[in-house]
Amino acid sequence: MKELTKAVAYCRTASIEQKDYSQNYQHQQLTVYAQSLNLEITKWFDEVGSGRGSRSVVLQKALKYCTEHGVSNLIVSRPDRISRSLVDYRYWEQAFRNNSVHLHFTETLNHQDSPAERFMQDMTLMLGAFERQARSDAIKRGIQNKKLKVTALAK
Repeated sequence: MKELTKAVAYCRTASIEQKDYSQNYQHQQLTVYAQSLNLEITKWFDEVGSGRGSRSVVLQKALKYCTEHGVSNLIVSRPDRISRSLVDYRYWEQAFRNNSVHLHFTETLNHQDSPAERFMQDMTLMLGAFERQARSDAIKRGIQNKKLKVTALAK
């Protein structure tokens, strides 16, 4: 029987409300993916929060664990789970690469580092950033409209 290669898994959900169903789905997806490539998930890193920043404490812990335990694979469902910002995603991609940790994504075209795959990753990240900004703008408009209504009622 072939020896399994070590990997860690990273799951991120945007909110506590999504944690149960989204995290369970990601765990199942990552487990099946790992099995298909003879990867043994030695540790899970789960995070609840926005995918906006490059300073994720959980990703920092995952990177540290990989370097300290000789783990060369990090499995994630999609690039936007690492970050919805293209700049922040590239930060993490480089940090893991500099430490000889290969990023695996379960939801990609062909699981290869090709120009088409990089293009699709970039598009996914840009769409995520657009969606986040559109949601933020809608919330700001809602707050502004509420303020206008309160002001009108006060007169």
